[in-house]
Amino acid sequence: MLLGAAVIGWSVSGGAAGLDMGGESGNGPIEVLADNGIEWQQGQQRFIARGNAVASRNGVSVYADELIAYYRSGGDAAPAAPATASGADAPMGAGSNITRIEANGSVRIVSATETASGSQATYNVDSGKMVLTNAHGPVTLVTPKETITARDALEYDVRTQIAVARGKAQMVQGTRTLNADLLTAHMTQTNGKTELETVDATGGVVIATDKETARGSQGKYNAKTGIATLTGSVTLTRGDSVLNGGVATVNMKTGISTLTGGGAEGGKARAIIAPNKIPAAQ
Repeated sequence: MLLGAAVIGWSVSGGAAGLDMGGESGNGPIEVLADNGIEWQQGQQRFIARGNAVASRNGVSVYADELIAYYRSGGDAAPAAPATASGADAPMGAGSNITRIEANGSVRIVSATETASGSQATYNVDSGKMVLTNAHGPVTLVTPKETITARDALEYDVRTQIAVARGKAQMVQGTRTLNADLLTAHMTQTNGKTELETVDATGGVVIATDKETARGSQGKYNAKTGIATLTGSVTLTRGDSVLNGGVATVNMKTGISTLTGGGAEGGKARAIIAPNKIPAAQ
């Protein structure tokens, strides 16, 4: 069955704000629009929207060349007859629950504060987890203060508000960058807005500011304080000066770094590095 624009009255589990279509208001309809129509495949219990497709609910919109929504019927009742753009406002598939949404081609997931983009996305409603990939370049998540990219995939749990960037992951905040094989970002809600709280970095960690570069095997960044801590064979480079140690603390707001020896020495070896105070190595 081919439809025009439609309103889908499925139940979607509630969750955190941000990129969650569940939101905090419980159940509600999802509006789906598509230039080339919406196909209802009742046997497969799914809808396929093609051509500049967009699904919107609770201030979150998913854009793609094609959207596929899988559902399961609630109880023994069959889904209600769908409503098209030219018909009434009765919901499509009332009494049914969405189980999974797939987006293919030029994917963008947009909320008031965040935009995630790639070429393919899958959102599992039962688990509240979204996986975004990009066959044509890095996956991108843009927040009001940070931009996070990844080569392989971006995973986002809308319930725990944890985003995982895999493969040549990078976080950019102003002139500062944090690179690693794997970045795990923990979000929090502040006055109804999603904000970055902390980032855990694993594997080939590099923190770069406009003044210095710090390298280590693992790191943790606190977005509120602007302080990043690196561990594991740490190297701190500023101009021609190179310092080595076990632990480095980098204040990405002030540009001041602390390097400790770590290990059996109990951190006795320490260097305080302040902007414009370190002479070039002789």
